[in-house]
Amino acid sequence: MTIDSAEHLLGRIKPLRDDVRMLGFILGDTIKRFEGEQVFEYVEQFRSLFKSMHRQKNQAGETITESGDRAKLDQLIKSLDLETATKVIKAFLTYFDIINIAEQNHRLRRRAQHDSSGERQFEEDSLAQLFSLVEAQDQMPADQLLKVLDNLNVEIVFTAHPTEITRRTVMLKQLELAQLLYKKDHPPFSRHESQAIEERLRSVVESLWLTDHVIYFKPSVNDEVRYGVYHFEHVVIGAVVDVHQALAEKCRLLENATKQEAKSERNFITFGSWIGGDRDGNPFVTTEVTAHTLTYHRSVILSRYLKELETLFNELSQSSNWTLLSNEFTDSLAADALALPAVTQQFADRYYLEPYRLKLLYIREKLRNTLSGAEAGYSDAIAFRADLSCMADSLLKAGCQASLLNLQRLTATVDIFGFHLAKLDLRQHSNRHRQALDEITKSQEIISQGYLSLDETEKMKWLTSELQNKRPLIPGILPFSEATNETIEVFRTMAESQDLYGTRALDTYIVSMTEHSSDLLSILLFAKEAGIWSHDGVDKRKICIVPLFETIDDLRRAPQMFEELLSNVVYRKYLAELGDLQEIMIGYSDSGKNGGIVTANWELYKVQKKLVTFAHNNKIQLRLFHGRGGSIGRGGGPTHQAILAQPPGTVAGRIKLTEQGEVISSKYALHDIAVRNFDRLAAAVLQATIAQPSILAESEPAHWWNFMEKLALSAFQSYRSLVYEDAEFVEFFTQSTPIGELSKLRMGSRPTRRNAGSGSIDDLRAIPWVFAWTQSRYMLPAWYGFGSAFKACTADGADLDMAREMYEKWPFFRGLVSKLENALAVADMEIAGYYADNLVDKRLRDKFFTRILCEFEETKKAVLSVSQHQSLLQDVPYLKHSIAIRNPYVDPLSYLQVKLIEQLRQREREQSAELAKPQADTGQTSQISQTSTPIPDRLLETVLMTINGVAEGLQNTG
Repeated sequence: MTIDSAEHLLGRIKPLRDDVRMLGFILGDTIKRFEGEQVFEYVEQFRSLFKSMHRQKNQAGETITESGDRAKLDQLIKSLDLETATKVIKAFLTYFDIINIAEQNHRLRRRAQHDSSGERQFEEDSLAQLFSLVEAQDQMPADQLLKVLDNLNVEIVFTAHPTEITRRTVMLKQLELAQLLYKKDHPPFSRHESQAIEERLRSVVESLWLTDHVIYFKPSVNDEVRYGVYHFEHVVIGAVVDVHQALAEKCRLLENATKQEAKSERNFITFGSWIGGDRDGNPFVTTEVTAHTLTYHRSVILSRYLKELETLFNELSQSSNWTLLSNEFTDSLAADALALPAVTQQFADRYYLEPYRLKLLYIREKLRNTLSGAEAGYSDAIAFRADLSCMADSLLKAGCQASLLNLQRLTATVDIFGFHLAKLDLRQHSNRHRQALDEITKSQEIISQGYLSLDETEKMKWLTSELQNKRPLIPGILPFSEATNETIEVFRTMAESQDLYGTRALDTYIVSMTEHSSDLLSILLFAKEAGIWSHDGVDKRKICIVPLFETIDDLRRAPQMFEELLSNVVYRKYLAELGDLQEIMIGYSDSGKNGGIVTANWELYKVQKKLVTFAHNNKIQLRLFHGRGGSIGRGGGPTHQAILAQPPGTVAGRIKLTEQGEVISSKYALHDIAVRNFDRLAAAVLQATIAQPSILAESEPAHWWNFMEKLALSAFQSYRSLVYEDAEFVEFFTQSTPIGELSKLRMGSRPTRRNAGSGSIDDLRAIPWVFAWTQSRYMLPAWYGFGSAFKACTADGADLDMAREMYEKWPFFRGLVSKLENALAVADMEIAGYYADNLVDKRLRDKFFTRILCEFEETKKAVLSVSQHQSLLQDVPYLKHSIAIRNPYVDPLSYLQVKLIEQLRQREREQSAELAKPQADTGQTSQISQTSTPIPDRLLETVLMTINGVAEGLQNTG
């Protein structure tokens, strides 16, 4: 970084530094008041030592030299008892609570400064910038751009994967802090107002210090449902409507320019949820939970509409003495008067000169009836919208355009959220369906050896026959095992819920670990048995069956499976009933764990191209559903860049993607940040569609493709040989990361493993796999394999220039290298080595850590060679600076975590040894077993605090 750019960066972040300094002072004062000067002094010693050590590291180039500071650190760590260590950890954890919010507030501040100062005309990667460039460069005629906008279909799916480590209680305090910082940025204030803000800031910081960060109970699925819906209630609804209206206004301008008829209803961005519907490996997601979730979604959005009616009631006081009414509107009032006589009797005389208010009272009554399930409610959201449109049309004809703003916002909200809020996706592992069919066919004596005895061809033949058979396969009263009965009941619940709430509330069934075509055809059979689908059609019911391809092998087989299904007469008929729309989900998490980041990214890229090409050739519409995690190792990273890096023609205006864990709170906890994220997401989908409108568009050169094939194969071999082909690696992973301790965190309802008791990496979920490596600062899943593969593929030097060309011109390759670069910058192999030195058996440490460190250096060398940068994140100075100023505060947590894990594991070994000794039978029960209240485990809880602190400091979990 040059001196000029460094000065510019420091100037940009000065207000942030001022906020951090002010909040840090308040925190320090709080610590001294409650814990005394000595604890505060310990915190300051850690902070001072790590800042000094990082200065030495920067001067030395790479590693911290052996120095007096290192000796002081070792002595300081040894001197702390558990109680003092806990308070020091709490100090750094609370510090990250406040600076994470300060950074988010600074992003809002910078946006406002850019907008008000005219420093730049448009925000980077925004819709406004995109539309300006399209028009300035004459990239697309107005009628074609309008068509692209009309086809825009973005679905964001919230999931309950347990990567959100921050307690909701803490998050609410953080949000109050954000509101106070925002208010502080918008003077003038009276002296009293300034004092009140300062006092409230002190109050919130004090409350954070005195609040437990570790969750002491395991959240239920219903807790997770409420947590997910919280973001809709407080931010998402208002923020997405802002972006929706900007897009709708652009459409209106294009309609006027092209003299096309105005389209009244659009929903550019919609929402889904897995929370309460995702039962893959989660025994706590029952049919009762699913039914409750749907009811809760409905109650939340209807209550929102009722609240917004109050605003409209205050606004729409137009008198019939001054305003003309349309015939349609007066007819609707007359119809409501007959249908709702109690409202007429109570309010008609009072509001006979204020007809819009009277109409709103009728609407309120119908919404209340809908919410309670009483008669005279709305049959669906379409009927509610019709009432709103009738009012809007009448006001518009009367010339009341200025009175329509909030009415139009409410109408847009209905277009997006209906009466369902977010479509609930159901998900289950493919093996559960196979096992259920095996039990059914055996017990009903339909297949003597059971469904699982058939090969794939025989399964497809039998399933096709059963789907065409009008005889029921499954009896009404279920006589099977609990697991099979539950599998069947899910489909019956789906049918009943669609009758109650409609197909907008739920129609999607995702099959995890799809391996064969029969895995999807079997779902159609369960749907037939539940009355959701039949050859004769089922009114008002439907099912959208979505395969989820997760492993490298499954991704490679996916196009063949798609072809097999399209050649099946029954499946082809089913798909035609859906308008020839097939949704396919591709998993970034398990593919990365299965094959490494390089191979997973490449296989995901290839399978998209193949699937979209095949769909195009067979006149099938394809919606790709991207199962991206929050971290780079699970497909995370900037969404805008990820969309632009998709294969040409594969976006085509439609995309569906997951948002998980801490990503949800970081993107959707503050209104303006949520608006920015929705805006960038829509802009990226439009930009990708405009730039590459067809799969037939020119793609990457063959020699680039060939290089990636070699690179991915070599990276796959390197990754698999480390992770899967040496039986001792599991033990190294277990010892060198806090994976065992992570399993004790009460973050979510889902178990960390698909199969309880299994010690294999295959059964470990991708989230704790990535989370554990992040905690010990390796970040291994996000970079391992690239370095040695790149070295092998460019051994003769001939392909290095080509790789640099690929980096410059190919968004996919540039995106891959950028993700690797980010992961390498966040990783800290010196601290990873500290974990290995202190927690791992020396033989395992020597065997694996040296190998990992070598691969890290090779990967870093390769990334810098391709990008031709002198240092990591050279082109992203703000991120580089953020990591640099955070690390001295994260590092104490890492070092203390190692010390405490060492103590915890030693205690567990001693307890195991004690239990293994023969015990004399005294006839007495231990005091522990008689105690009804569990004894707090202070050591374990403090370890969990360090996990929380490192996650908040790195802003990265799993």
